[in-house]
This record gives sequence, C-alpha cells and structure tokens, in this order.
Amino acid sequence: PGCDGLVNQTRGGGGLNLTGPLTNTAVGVICFPFVSTAVPSFDQTFQDDQFSGTVALSFDVTDEVMAYVSYSRGFKAGGFNLDSTAAIRNNPGAGTIPANPANDSAPGNFLQEGDASFDSETVDAFELGFKSDLLERQLRLNVTGFDYSIDDFQLLEFTGVSFVTDNVKAVKVRGIEAEIIATPPIEGLTLSSSVVYSDAYYERKGCSYNPASAILADRVCGRQLTNAPKWTVNLGGVYQHDLFPVGDYDLIGTFSMNYQYRGQRRAGTTPANVSAAPGGSEATNARTQKESNILDMRLGVSTADYMVSLEGWVRNVTDERTSQVLFQIPLRTGATGGFIDEPRMYGFTVRGRF
Repeated sequence: PGCDGLVNQTRGGGGLNLTGPLTNTAVGVICFPFVSTAVPSFDQTFQDDQFSGTVALSFDVTDEVMAYVSYSRGFKAGGFNLDSTAAIRNNPGAGTIPANPANDSAPGNFLQEGDASFDSETVDAFELGFKSDLLERQLRLNVTGFDYSIDDFQLLEFTGVSFVTDNVKAVKVRGIEAEIIATPPIEGLTLSSSVVYSDAYYERKGCSYNPASAILADRVCGRQLTNAPKWTVNLGGVYQHDLFPVGDYDLIGTFSMNYQYRGQRRAGTTPANVSAAPGGSEATNARTQKESNILDMRLGVSTADYMVSLEGWVRNVTDERTSQVLFQIPLRTGATGGFIDEPRMYGFTVRGRF
C-alpha cells in the first residue's frame, strides 16, 4: 500500500503528474530503493534482556492418565531491518524526502527518516491438559488447552519490494488441541490424528483498523492472525509388513499416508479492497487463502536393519494450489502477487547407512 498510496498522491487529471526525476523522492525510495541515493544510513545499537523459563505441575490421576498445568515465558530478541527504507515506510509525515516530485515544497509532502529497528517480542503461555495411554497402551489420547498473550509481536511483511519486520502491540491466541495415536489389532499398523482449534487475532491495542493505512498495525488491527486458520486437522497412517528375504537380508515394506486440512486463513497484511468499510469481513478486506486439503503418500522397501531403503513418494497428490504469502504488487492497484506452496511433486529416495 505504500507505493500505491504515494502514486495516488501524485495523480492529477486522471494520470500521473510526475514532472521530476523519481530517484530521490519517496516514490523512488520506497518503490525503487535499488536506484535511489536518498536512502538514509543508520548508526544504531540495540540491547535488551528478558527473563524466560517454564513452570509446570503434573499429577497422575490414574496409572494411565496424567494431568498437567504449565506457564512459560518466552522471548524473541528485537533487531534491525537490513533494508533501511523500512524506517521511511514506518514513519510517514514531515521530513526530508519529498513525497511528490511535482510539488516537493508543499507542507506535509515529505517523509520522515526514522528508526529501522523493531522491538523484542515476549509471550506468556498457559497450558492445561492431560496425557493418557489407554487400552493397554494401544490408544494414546492427549488433550491440551492453551492461552498465549504476545506483546510486541514481530510481524514480517513483504511489501512487494522488500521484507520488513514491524511490531504489532498485542496478539492473543486461544484454543484446544487433541491428538490420538492408535495401534489397532493389525500387526504393523499405526494410525494417528490431531485436531486443533485456534482463535488467533491481532488485538485492538494501540491501533485503529484502517485497511488503507500505511501503518502495518492499523491494517491488521483486530483481525485474524496471518497464516493462522481456526481449524487444522491431520490424519495419518503407517503400515509395515515383512516381505521376502533377499540373500541374507530380510525386507520390510512400508506404506504411509498423511492428510492435512487447513481452514481459510489470512495470507497477507495488505488489503484486497481498501475502500471496504472497516467493519467488513476478512474475505472483503484481506487477502485470504481458501481452505486446503493436502494429501501425501509414500511407499518403500528396506532391509530389516534399515541399512538400505528405497522409497517412492508423492507430495500434494491432488495438486492443490495454495499460497503462504499474498501481497499487493507495487504500482498496480488491485493486483495480487504471492509465494506459492509446492505443487504436486513425486520422486524416489534411496538411503544407505555405513
């Protein structure tokens, strides 16, 4: 949105009114930093220290069930954006770099050179749950409820030109996870599954939602956390069976399959529709990735001691097309670019241990 916003400021009579060179203007610095000579240099230091650790209490309810509660304090150090133009993007206002080359003497037409650093991130994490081994250890059932409060969340944004890390004041993540691992009365077969429900969002602290804002925190304020679907489901299975001997070696066949469902999720920090009302839905105001279903399969054979193995595999069997990151293409209003996940891939893997 930085490039689009700056270009929109310079529009006149239905077209661009860029009468001067762009090299040392805001458009040049932000949209084409590799040709600009106006990018400031920084001589800064960053120092921080935090306390981190974990406290846990567990209790054996029965011989098969253990309940627990835990609290942990996590810490991720801050740092600097190596792209120094990040400081300009995050500090709009009066400054020394002209925003409009056609009218660079007007008040407010300059961008402020600012601070290229980002703050440390901390998290207070509470968990409550139980772990169990049931039916003579043929069924393992684990359930965990979690509540995470994250301060100064470090959000990495791709602007279409460069990667920039900025802080969002607060993030809240709440949810529950259930995991099941079963060994049914079929020799060599193991089944597994997990279900996660997560309500993760950027809190409305120190921000005001505006999808067209040049301030990152305002564009995500009160919205779903990026790449955090509400529902995630995993189903898997592994089957191993003795085959036939080859010389002095016994062979084992293995077949495995894993399926993952991920619900709709926000995949970018830039809005798909900047004119949408602030109270609009994620589908209206944000670039989102629709729900996805990914299936992986693997078939192999190995010696009983696993010294030699040969596997054939297929990832993303149904060739589902998904994106991890979606972003506004600079200078092309409404155009979306993205980093695409792996398409269907297949191959063979040979392993040997000596």
